[in-house]
Amino acid sequence: MKVKKLSAVLFTIGLVLAACSTTEPDSTSNAPQDTPTAVIDEISVVASFYPLAYVTEAIVQDLASVSTIASGSSEPHDFELSPSDVAKIVSSDFAIYIPEFMPSFDAALNDLASEQIIDATNGITLLESDHDEHGHEEDDDDEHGEEEHGHEEDDDHAHENGDPHVWLNPLNMVIVAKQIAATLTRAYPELAVELNSNLANFETQMIELDNSYKTALAECEIKTLLVSHEAFGYLVDQYGFTQLGISGISPEAEPSPARLAEVAKVAREISATTIYHETIVDPSVANALAEEVSIVSAVLDPIESKPEMGDYLYAMEQNLEALVQGQICKS
Repeated sequence: MKVKKLSAVLFTIGLVLAACSTTEPDSTSNAPQDTPTAVIDEISVVASFYPLAYVTEAIVQDLASVSTIASGSSEPHDFELSPSDVAKIVSSDFAIYIPEFMPSFDAALNDLASEQIIDATNGITLLESDHDEHGHEEDDDDEHGEEEHGHEEDDDHAHENGDPHVWLNPLNMVIVAKQIAATLTRAYPELAVELNSNLANFETQMIELDNSYKTALAECEIKTLLVSHEAFGYLVDQYGFTQLGISGISPEAEPSPARLAEVAKVAREISATTIYHETIVDPSVANALAEEVSIVSAVLDPIESKPEMGDYLYAMEQNLEALVQGQICKS
């Protein structure tokens, strides 16, 4: 790690003073004397994609530089690293990622020591990646909970370690934040006070966000979310919904005609008002389905990339507004 320990600084200063001891000091000088302090070179943290960069920046603030590999409006699932991206990762002090979400990022971690790597899913109970039966309960809005949904094979095995979209539950973001603070504190114990202060502020913010969701979504007429991509497992699990997607975990999977027919059937059965599509995925299929069953389409952002406006918190607040309206929730 790039740390200049205080003892090393004092030793160097001692050598300099000894070398200059033959020089007569200017007793008339009123210039203030420098006081030796510990110096920490800039700490670098590289995040695989936006949500992890957001939580990292909240914890480290000005204590470290944070860079994002899949930046802009890139689709993280399929992002391919450039040579400069690989160089940035291997030269960083720490790297934070979600296993299998960006396979090219995972491969670049081989040159880092284990204590430099932060697996953001540690401590989080992962949901099944294929959402077998899609989490539908028999007493839900409809009776499709036991039907087979015919996902493409690559959907079912897209993330063998579980659904990677953990950041859509604000309380999971707190778990990630605690990992970041603990990892950096082990390496830089002198930063513990600042890191823990930042962590406390972030935790308060996420708890407030979670409470806002719980309050606003406590009483909703429609409990199934119709979505273009089943990225919202942690959100629906936290707030008492289920989801039914045109596509499963992998947004690139091409939905079958049978799948589209099933979603349309369910939309009619539960008197859905809305089908949600993403910001960085083509909404044409969702729009066509909405037109077929005479409902509207609206944005529900999985926040896999930096929002066009605002940040993670703003995007989550916008998502809440969309859900309150689309699921007909009492305020």
